[in-house]
Amino acid sequence: MPAVQLCIRMWVPPDSALLAEAETAEWLGELDAGNFTYRWVHADPRMDALHAEVTRLAELADDEDPYGAFAVIEAAAYFVAGRRPPPTIVPVAAVAPPRLSEHWFC
Repeated sequence: MPAVQLCIRMWVPPDSALLAEAETAEWLGELDAGNFTYRWVHADPRMDALHAEVTRLAELADDEDPYGAFAVIEAAAYFVAGRRPPPTIVPVAAVAPPRLSEHWFC
């Protein structure tokens, strides 16, 4: 999987069913009309910090080494959670994981 797919945020378009939920007001921001989505923040600020870090790491990732990119992003997630990551398991097979034709498409 291309690393960019690990940093895609939830899209909340106008008329989303989420807008009818009472707790939405706690995290919903302004409408970004140009991108047809509402801006939002996570209740736990560590999650927004993790998103920013994963986005940065995805931009630096080598698309030819998806396992390495995932390992770096996984370590960042464990760090934000205040936990030690498990030992890295090196894949036995040298087969690349399946990919979509477009990195941005999920």
